[in-house]
Formats: sequence, structure tokens, C-alpha cells
Amino acid sequence: METIHKGRVRKACQICRRRKIRCDGYLPCSSCVSLKKECHYHGSEGINKPPLNSKKTQMYRELDTILGSFSKLKSSGTLNTEMMSSGLLQMEGILNGYKRQLDLLPDLQTSSYQGNESFEKLLFNSEDLKFGKNGNYEVSPYFGLYNPACLESIDSFGWILKKLDLKRDDSKYVIFFFLKYLDLATKSYTKLLTLSSSPSEWLSSKLKISGTPSEQVRLTIETLVKELPFDVDLSAGPFELVCNFVTKMRRFNSDEPRKLDNIKQRLIQEELVLVTGYVSFLPSIFSELHDIGIVFNILSFLEAKHWQMTPQTIGRFTAEAVRRCLDLGLSRWEYYNSLNENQAEFRRKIWWKCFWWDRWYSLISGKPFLIDENCVLCLFPRCITNLGARSSMSAQELLELFQSDEENIFSYIILSKIISEVLGGIAYNRKYTGNPKNSEVILQNLSEDCRATSATFDILERKFAFANSSSDYGNLSLCFAYNYTRVACMSAIENVLLRFKEEPDFMFAEKIYTLCQQYLVHFIQIDAPNLIYIFAGPISNFLVIFMFTLLEKGTNVYDLTILCRITRLLEELDEGTDEPFFYVGYFRVLTFRVFIIVGICLNYHMCISNISKSELIGAISEFDPEASKICLKLFDKNSKLFDPLIKNADMCSFHLTLLKLFKEEIGPNFSEDVQKILEEDSGFSFDQFNLFQNIQEMPMTGFDELDAFLSCDLSLDNLKDI
Repeated sequence: METIHKGRVRKACQICRRRKIRCDGYLPCSSCVSLKKECHYHGSEGINKPPLNSKKTQMYRELDTILGSFSKLKSSGTLNTEMMSSGLLQMEGILNGYKRQLDLLPDLQTSSYQGNESFEKLLFNSEDLKFGKNGNYEVSPYFGLYNPACLESIDSFGWILKKLDLKRDDSKYVIFFFLKYLDLATKSYTKLLTLSSSPSEWLSSKLKISGTPSEQVRLTIETLVKELPFDVDLSAGPFELVCNFVTKMRRFNSDEPRKLDNIKQRLIQEELVLVTGYVSFLPSIFSELHDIGIVFNILSFLEAKHWQMTPQTIGRFTAEAVRRCLDLGLSRWEYYNSLNENQAEFRRKIWWKCFWWDRWYSLISGKPFLIDENCVLCLFPRCITNLGARSSMSAQELLELFQSDEENIFSYIILSKIISEVLGGIAYNRKYTGNPKNSEVILQNLSEDCRATSATFDILERKFAFANSSSDYGNLSLCFAYNYTRVACMSAIENVLLRFKEEPDFMFAEKIYTLCQQYLVHFIQIDAPNLIYIFAGPISNFLVIFMFTLLEKGTNVYDLTILCRITRLLEELDEGTDEPFFYVGYFRVLTFRVFIIVGICLNYHMCISNISKSELIGAISEFDPEASKICLKLFDKNSKLFDPLIKNADMCSFHLTLLKLFKEEIGPNFSEDVQKILEEDSGFSFDQFNLFQNIQEMPMTGFDELDAFLSCDLSLDNLKDI
């Protein structure tokens, strides 16, 4: 009988070498661990790599051995009976499932890691992962992992620098104006609130209304009611009074969106309501600890004012409402047993509205949910359950039963369910984003889920037939919520796919581009200045998402015309709003945000197409002469469009941080150098920058320096009089 010699073992420990088997070359090797023996490497100092999870490796080998035996059994003619074949197939399927689960286990052991960097960075190999188009994966109080409109982040700034030709003066100007926009935004917050007064003191100084915060709120609302054709019950509590007033104001906006000709007066009214809402909110938290009324008021205030709030403030109100609802027990059917039907229906609506705001905040911030849907056992409101809908149904099942209702609550529940499926089922699903390895099986499952979500949105588009009226606040608010949900969900899915693919998914990238373009055109058609002001915030976010898409896809004259037309609309609203009221200043900050976004796109187009400014202005003029006028102003340094930015001599710490981080790309004295160029070109004399520290001495604190900038809607943390 011929002797069969085993192959030579090139790499093995002493024990495995004697056994004539290959080992994995780690200390300890998986073969010895499976035999519970101690490895001995002769004359070796060991390998610098961290050891494999030997248990996992051995399980792979054992599964492979068993599956190999199954293959032999299935091919055996004598044993291959129908019953045995069925049993073998069933067991083989179970084992293949175990093997896929093994793919999700990390290969490293924390006990052996001695490095300086976080273990997560080594485990997930984050340098090889791509998070979004601009590589933004910052997780901070300001930006979540899936925030689609994170213009003011460090990574986004660096990404924009790569898209522009910084040898051109026009590109330098737009980056300089971006930095000065950060300065102005921070100044509008710090100078008018943090450095000067609390909201209560602000009301005293601006309106000459003194007294306690509660008295100030009542007097302010009483003054505002005299200017508008409706009444409110002044005997209500401060926060309830504000919420009642703002609800009626929104109805007035919808009924007569163009009746108030003085837009400046409307801006001041909006600001006063926002300030009084903040002033009256915190005392209500403590005085109405377990009162369902405060939750109702919070939801009313959010519904009327959320488009004019930053995500951080929406999150503060939402977190308070969610915690109150959970404490009261509104998420469980058991809570409703002791109530009559009218009380139960009122509270069911409160719970599902609260559920919507939790999902909405997660969507706009890119952060995980507060409410675990698996723990929710609250019936839908009667207008929905009467249609046969149940809370356990998926968004697709609910869409089959969908009918519009007066409060649009069914529409918002369906949007909530879709956000849950996208963020919870895909974006934050550990199956996809908690896996340090990419596998074909995971990618296949992900692609199937993404296609199903895309199909759901197609059905949703047919079901959500919005009214033709473009001046109704309720209709426009739902329309914007639907549009933003669709774009943000598509963006989140695209970001997850980028973890597995080197290039963006063409279908999702093209869909995001088309949707943003359609929505921006719809915004241009809104014939109601008061409502344009209200929706300026979400429009600027749409523009950010559109900019990210255009700078990847490539710009064209038609898209630039749309951007310039929107800029012209906001410029018209901004004209003549120099009153020293805070929220008027914040609207100006929003306007400059739009100017910067459009300026970046215009300069990028000139960089890639190699055309002159006059040629681009002429091309835009063929589509829309009004759009070409604002394009000319954006290019003209002497147009006074950017004067408020240039005249602001203060330099915020975030500005300094960006200069320090990107000094290799833009130079160590970038802002001072550009200012000198502007002085020479325009003949305008600028004030020296007010630098509190030398740039080289600035501490690098990252996103901590965004605190003032991103809290410029009167942060609740600064209500020092309460």
C-alpha cells in the first residue's frame, strides 16, 4: 500500500509541527486552543498582530467539516432517502445561518490590545470606511451620523476646499465669506444674548416690559393680539397662552398669507413669540410635573414654530415631551383602561404626535430614536383604527389603508413608520453598521431592504396627493416634512451603501438630485412672503443637500438658475430688516447661509467648465433675468451684498480652528491675506480682525467651538433668569 506523505508544514508552532498540521501563526494558535494545549514557538518573539478569536476560528473549521460531511451524505446513493435528504437540507440551512452569524463576530480580543487609539478604531478599521459623500462621520451634540445638511462641520469645510480651485481669487472670496458667515452667526448669538442679557432682560430692554417672566409673557401677547384680528384667552398659564396664540397666528397665516404687507413687522412678531415661548417653557416644566397639558402645549408649540428652530432646540422640547409621555404611561394600552373614550382619544393623539416628533428629530439630526417601537402598545386614534389600521402594521401595510384626515395625523404616522424602517432597520441596524467586515450576504440583504424602501416611497408619492394651494401653512408644513423625509432617508441609505461600495449608488444619488430640484422649484412658486420667511430654514437645508449632490454629480446652468432664483427671493425679504431684534438677525444669518451655498456652486461650475463670470451670467439670464441679477451681485465684491460679513471685525474661535486645521490647504494667514486683496480691489477700508489669541496658540477643541454658533435660536441653557 502506497504511503501518503503529508505536505510540509511551513508555518506552525512546535506542537502543530510535530502533528504535521498548519496553524494560523498566532499566539496562541487556534489548533492548540481547541486541544486545550499550550503553544510553544521555538525561537520566536511572537507576532505583533493581535491574536485571532480562536474560538471563532475553530467554529468556522468545525462548521466546514460538518458541511463537508453533509455533502458526502447527500451524494451517497444508499443513504439518500427522501426523509434523510429533507433532514440534511434543514440542518444544512441552520448551519449556514450560524456561519453567517459568525461573520458578524469581531476577530480581535480586547484583553490583548495595548494600543493608544480606541479599540473601536482598530476593530472597525474606520480609515477604510466611507461615511457619506464628504466623509463626515462626526458624532457630536450638533451632528448625528446621518445628518444630511451638516454644512457647518469641519469635515464638510475640508470637503468643499477640495472641490474649489483655491488659486482663483473668486474661490478664495467664497471661502473667506464662509468663514465670516460663521463669525456673524456666532456674533448674532453671543452679542445679543450671552454677552448682554437673558431673554427676560431682552424683553425689558427692547419692549420696555418689566416684571417677572410670567408677567412679561402676558403683556407681550396682549400687545401682539392688538395688531392681529383674533383674540386669545389671557387667563391661561404663560406657556399655554403662548401656544394658543401661535396656533391662531398660524391659522391667520394660512387664511391671509399676503394680508400683512409690512414683512418687517411680521418678522418682529415671529421673534417675540419665539422668545416668550422660551421664557415661559422652563417654569412650566417644574410647575406641571405630571400634567398632560404641558405635553399638549409642547407639541402645539413645535408644530407652529419648529421650522424656525435649530435641531438642538427641537430635540430639547421633544425629549421633554417624550419623557413625560413615557412617565405617564401613554405608550401602553393599560394606561387607557381607566379613561372614558373622549379622554383616551385625546391622549392617543398626543402619544402618536409625540412619536412623530421623536422620529422627526432623529431624521433632521441624524441621531438614534428615544422611543423603542417594540415597547409601544398604544392604539391608533379612532380616525385611523376605523380604517382597519393597527400600530403593529408596517408602513407599506398602512399605505394600503391610507385616507387623509383633518389633522394629517395618519400622514405623519406613516412618515414616522418609514423613518423607523430606514434609520432603525437600515442606518442604525447592527446587522449592517455594527459589522467590522463586509460580506456579500450582508450587502445582498442591504440591497433588498433599500429597494423595498425605495418602492415604499414610490407608493407614498402616489398616496400623498397634496392640495394645489401653495399658501396654506398646514399643507405646506406636511409637504415639506414629506419631502425632507424622503430626501433625508435616501441620503441615509446612500451613506450606508457607501460603507460597502467605493462609489455612490447611482440610483439613490440621481433620485436625491431629482427630488431636491423639484422641491426647490416648488418653493419658488410659493406666492406668500410670510410663509417663505417661515420655511427659509428647511429651504437652506435642501440647498445644502443639493450642493453636496451637485458637487459630486456636476453642475449645469439650469440648476444654478434655480439656486440664484431662490437667493433672489430671500434677498428681497432680507431688504430693510436692520432692526436690532434677535430673530430678524437670525433670518439674516440664514440668508447669508444661502448666499454662501450658491456662491460655492457658482465657483465650482466655473472651475470645472472653464468659463468666465460674464459668460455664466449670460447663460443664466437666458433662463431667468431675475436670477442673473443676483448672480451678478454674488460675483461683484462692491455690490454691498456681503458688507455685513466684511464689516464684522470679530473672529470666532471656530473660524480660528478651521484656519489652524487647514493651514496647509489655504495658508496660515488666509483670512488676513484675502482681506488685503479685497481692500486693494474695492478700495474699502476694513477694520482689523479682533483676535483674542494668536492663531498658533489656539487650543484645538473641535466641535466644542460650534456651541454658540449652533445655539443661535436662544439656547435654553442660557435662560439665567429662570
